[in-house]
Amino acid sequence: MKKSWLWALLINVALAQASIYVMRPMITYRAIENGASGFEIGLIASIYALLPLIVAVPMGRWVGRLGELPLLVAGSLAFIALGISFAFLNDVIAIAIATAVAGVAHLANVAASQAMVASRSPVELQDAKQSEKLLVQLRRVQ
Repeated sequence: MKKSWLWALLINVALAQASIYVMRPMITYRAIENGASGFEIGLIASIYALLPLIVAVPMGRWVGRLGELPLLVAGSLAFIALGISFAFLNDVIAIAIATAVAGVAHLANVAASQAMVASRSPVELQDAKQSEKLLVQLRRVQ
């Protein structure tokens, strides 16, 4: 089985994580530069997780319906667009909205990545197969 998808996924996930680790502090600093209060900074930080929490179940359905690749690409392109846009946003509300979109982009990337590993891994390496082997061994011990 060809494993080029795995290398592409690994590179995508590494770049996505790196962009998030750079973007999150940048969001806070941009909010401070634009006069956000401590309360507003806390809201902006929390909205990163709030919107993804709301759309998590539909996101799983979208991954199942559309496949992994479209959402993986959409999440990655959103990271690029958001990274550029945060440099130019000068309004606390706009920063909050972009932060919520960043959280959804991260969710799309993670959900698609996990689904890709689950669907493209060889059957003998999947958890169900491993669990079955473990159960057989446990039965022998009893």
